[in-house]
Amino acid sequence: MNDIDVLVIGAGNAAANAALAAHEGGARRVAMLESAPENARGGNSAFTGGAFRFVYESVDDLPQ
Repeated sequence: MNDIDVLVIGAGNAAANAALAAHEGGARRVAMLESAPENARGGNSAFTGGAFRFVYESVDDLPQ
């Protein structure tokens, strides 16, 4: 654990995006910790019916 650059607590959609952003931002080693039992992992994403939010800068970034 001493070699980890960024530690993300949780493993839902927001946490996964935070971990990815940290890695893309230059963090060499990113770790995620999740305390939920295996059947409850994924945060609130299990309740969205398949819908996900994502970051975009303008309408041009959206799929056509």
